[in-house]
Amino acid sequence: IGCVLIRKGFKVAFDFEDWYSHDLLPAANRTRPIKLLEKSERFALQHAVLNYTTSESLSAALADFAASAHPKVLHNVFPLAERKLMDGKFIDRQSFDLPSIHWYSQTIGPGRGLEFLIETLSMLNTPVQLHLRGNLFGDFKETLTGIFPFDKGHQLYFHPLVPHFELLSRIAEHDIGLAVEEYTPDSRNLTITNKILQYLLAGIVVVATDTDGQKEVALSSKAVFLFKNKNKASLIAVLEDLLSDKTKLNETKEIALHDATRVYCWEKQEPQLLKWISEII
Repeated sequence: IGCVLIRKGFKVAFDFEDWYSHDLLPAANRTRPIKLLEKSERFALQHAVLNYTTSESLSAALADFAASAHPKVLHNVFPLAERKLMDGKFIDRQSFDLPSIHWYSQTIGPGRGLEFLIETLSMLNTPVQLHLRGNLFGDFKETLTGIFPFDKGHQLYFHPLVPHFELLSRIAEHDIGLAVEEYTPDSRNLTITNKILQYLLAGIVVVATDTDGQKEVALSSKAVFLFKNKNKASLIAVLEDLLSDKTKLNETKEIALHDATRVYCWEKQEPQLLKWISEII
């Protein structure tokens, strides 16, 4: 639709929240009109009055793909004002005896790195709570509990999805937020998802896979710690370092909130978008 409007002479701006022709694995792409998507994306990138996307990495890749100018970067963040709605309750976390790790997604299911995470916990010397939030897929709960290292003193909790206005409160109950992303497809590797930014806004430490997009956040925030995807030794090293010093962990949580206030909140991003729009209308 945007491309048709450009051809009719209208000014059109595009928000590339994902790289749509590069956002699924090859098996799933067999049923998608990839060439048509690519044609439309190239036209949009070359002829729009404004393009913007989620990260410097994705911006560079899109520009190279379309031989166009680099799209501007607008982080996929939430308002700092949402912190005023936080309820201060502890609903997920009933005990503070152990450090708490949080992960969330729409679905708790296979192919999301959870099996790798749980297998890695069996090698972790410091007992932790692991809290998973999302809709359970089939009998996947039984799959995870069957391999979970309860014998190492770790604890496992499942939580349903909550409305957006409550999510920040539930995340803030924990110490560490996991942002496990894959290197493929390209869109997933290059973007910065809202998960990593929501953790910072909640004021908890982030442990994230070293995708190109998440590396950008780690460069600007000392509350983000990277590990190599599917590398258990790498993840163990990061977790053991964080969990070995409770004072340092709490100080790093304060850094997370500071960085969200400084950069990763809508109040800091909105003026950029308004400026870009004012320049084209």
